Amino acid sequence: MLCRTCAFIFKRQLPSVVYLRKNLSGKELQQDERDPGKYFFDDKVQALMKKLTRMDLEKVFRIRKEGQKLETPEYKFMTTEDLENEMEKMMEKADRLLQMPPFVKEREEINTILANDKHIQGFETSKFVFTDISYGSSDRDRVIVVREPNGILRKANWEERNRMNQIYFERIGRKIKPPPMFEDKYLRDLLERKEYVFTLDRACIQFEPDDRDFIRVRNAVYDHANENKEFESLRSTRHFGPLAFYLAWKNQIDFLLIDLIDGDRLDEAVSLIELYQVLQPSSKIAGKKDQIKGDIEIIKAYAELSSLRRQDVEMAIKNYSQRQFHNIGEDDQAMAQLNS
Repeated sequence: MLCRTCAFIFKRQLPSVVYLRKNLSGKELQQDERDPGKYFFDDKVQALMKKLTRMDLEKVFRIRKEGQKLETPEYKFMTTEDLENEMEKMMEKADRLLQMPPFVKEREEINTILANDKHIQGFETSKFVFTDISYGSSDRDRVIVVREPNGILRKANWEERNRMNQIYFERIGRKIKPPPMFEDKYLRDLLERKEYVFTLDRACIQFEPDDRDFIRVRNAVYDHANENKEFESLRSTRHFGPLAFYLAWKNQIDFLLIDLIDGDRLDEAVSLIELYQVLQPSSKIAGKKDQIKGDIEIIKAYAELSSLRRQDVEMAIKNYSQRQFHNIGEDDQAMAQLNS
C-alpha cells in the first residue's frame, strides 16, 4: 500500500521534480567569473595546452601494463600512399587519445526538498529511491528523487545519483564504491611511486570532472609532479595540458618554465607564459603582452615582473644563452675545418 502511495505522489509531483540540466559552459560560468571552465574551453587556451602537450607518437601509443592480453604485432607491405593514409589515421587516433579531461569548477551540493508529506511519516524505516530510466536521459539530467521515512521527498544527492546511475546504466571500469586507491594513505603511496598517469586515468573513469574527489586527486597528482619536477612522465599524455593549466591557474609555472628552458624549448616556454597571461589577467606581465617581442625578452620580462623564482628563471636563461653560444662556436669550427 505504501509503495502505491509513494508512486502516486511521485507521479503527481513529477512536473515539479524534473532535474534541471546544468551546462558547465553556461549558467554556472556567469555566476563566477573565476570559474576555470570559462578559460579552459577557450580556443586560444586549448591551442596553447595542445602545443605544450607535445605529441610524441611513441609515447601516445606505448603499451600500457593494465593486465590485458598483448596482441601479436602485424606487419604489412604498403605503398607510399597507403603509408601516408595510415599515418593520417594514426594522427587522428592520437588526437582522440590526447583529449584533455575538463578542468571545471566543483559542483554544488544538491539540497532540494520537493515536498514534506507528514501523513506517511513512520510507515517505513528505510527510504525509497525513484529513478527515471527512460531512454534518452543522460546521467546528468536523469530524474532521481528520494522519499525519506519522515515523509520528505527530495532530490537525490550526488552520491545517491552516482550509485543509481551505475546500477541502471553501468559504465565499464567504474565502481559503485570508489576503490581504496583514492584514499589519502594509498594515494600517497601511488604518488611516491610516480604512478601519475595510472592514477589520473583511473580517476577519470571513476569520477566526473566536477566531482570533489576527482578534483582532490587531480590536484594532489599535479602538486606532487610539480614539487618533484616530474614533468616528463606526464608529457605527451592527455593530462599534461591540464597540468600546465593548473600551474598557471595557481601561479606556479616557474618549475615547468625552467624545465622548458633547460630543454631548449623556448617556443613552449613562451606559450606557457601566454597561458599564464590569459589565466592571470591582473598580473604585471599580462599588461605587457603586446609590448614585448622576442622569446628571450618575453621570458626575461616574466622573470622580472611576475616570477616567484626570479633568480632561478634568470639562471636558466643564462645557461640557455651559454649553450647557444657554445653551439655556434662549434658550428664555426666545423665550417672552418671544411673550408680548410
